[in-house]
Amino acid sequence: MNSKNIRDYKCFVNNDEISLGEVISSNKKRYTDAYIKSEPMSRLSEDYKNIKSNIYCILPFSHTIEAEAMGADIKYGIEDGFGPRARKNICDTMESILQLEDINFQEGTVKEILSAIKILKSKGEKVILEISGPFIIMDFLIDSKKVYKSLRKKDDIGFKVFDKFKRNILNYAKEAIKAGVDVISYADSSAGVTILGPRLVENSYNMFTRDFLIELEKLAKKEKVLIHLCPKIAQIIIAMENKDFKEVDLNSEKPLSYEEAIFQIENRIKDEEMSVFMGQMCINMSKTKMYSGKIKMIELLEE
Repeated sequence: MNSKNIRDYKCFVNNDEISLGEVISSNKKRYTDAYIKSEPMSRLSEDYKNIKSNIYCILPFSHTIEAEAMGADIKYGIEDGFGPRARKNICDTMESILQLEDINFQEGTVKEILSAIKILKSKGEKVILEISGPFIIMDFLIDSKKVYKSLRKKDDIGFKVFDKFKRNILNYAKEAIKAGVDVISYADSSAGVTILGPRLVENSYNMFTRDFLIELEKLAKKEKVLIHLCPKIAQIIIAMENKDFKEVDLNSEKPLSYEEAIFQIENRIKDEEMSVFMGQMCINMSKTKMYSGKIKMIELLEE
């Protein structure tokens, strides 16, 4: 393991494409409550997919879902156009995170998201669910300085907090699979090396990421579901496990887009023994052509 060798990945934003906010603003009546209710949520996801000529419908529309389900005070900002964000931090200490309720998948926005997946699947749509990691979740709960302090010390409270997040995120993935999701996209942009630095990335990898990914891998292999990893996470795995990407031939006469490659691998996983982790580039780069004819997968982690 060598955290000093971690390469960062620059987040991708395509300013040439129509944004989700622009779509919502174009017909506010049609998309009223799209952030929080399953019917307009599924409608917006399907419409946005069609506008962009994509293969997959993507849910949800913000990274606040897990934090909100655990008690975060979220302002949805539909009227002001700024989108979902925390009104204030609800936790003063890492210990107070442990007092938060686990996610109840039978209520709130998270229930509506699972219902939206079922609605889309009933229409024959392909669905990607984006799930956030612990650092994104904590962004909406507590001052990040308190998180970093605990991470530097690798104290018992930090381990317990990460165990809580591991349990809840895995349960979310299980519920999404039950609902029929085709691909789970896991990201934790706040955990990149440019934000945390090599030392804290290594600590968080040992305290959370490695064990979490092993459990997620087991689940995905059992259920034959593709996991798309944020490239920031993928690069951390490569450095910490001293491994490299494994190239898989896409068996296509013409260059596939990244999304088409995801679609192919997602279907091949159901019949072939292969890695369930993909993380070559940002999932937002769906139209990027794979001129090499290969896709880079990540070798399975071993206990």
